[in-house]
Amino acid sequence: MGSRVMKLLAVVAVALVLLAPAVKAAVTCSQVYGQLGPCMSVVLYGTQPSPDCCGGVKNILDVAQTTADRRSVCGCLKNAAQGISSSAIAAAAAIPRLCHIAMPYQIDPNVNCDRIH
Repeated sequence: MGSRVMKLLAVVAVALVLLAPAVKAAVTCSQVYGQLGPCMSVVLYGTQPSPDCCGGVKNILDVAQTTADRRSVCGCLKNAAQGISSSAIAAAAAIPRLCHIAMPYQIDPNVNCDRIH
């Protein structure tokens, strides 16, 4: 009888795993940096953002649908802002405005990403 109970528990466990709703992983920094790569000339050289740069910003906002996603993006931007000059941070922070995109994140090494909802 013991092995029968174990088999039943195994079947129930498998069923629970298969029937559980899928949890979508948060946006990764690799995704964020990959989308924002075309914006590097704005940060490094002060150029105007290209259509690819603005498209990358929009893509990041489009995929960050959950609070976890938005906090993940915020954390990636915060990490990217660590250790770079204030002029580079200011240039990066201006990109959404220059692209005419409302962005709910600050590009700032001191931003509190836990406040993002």
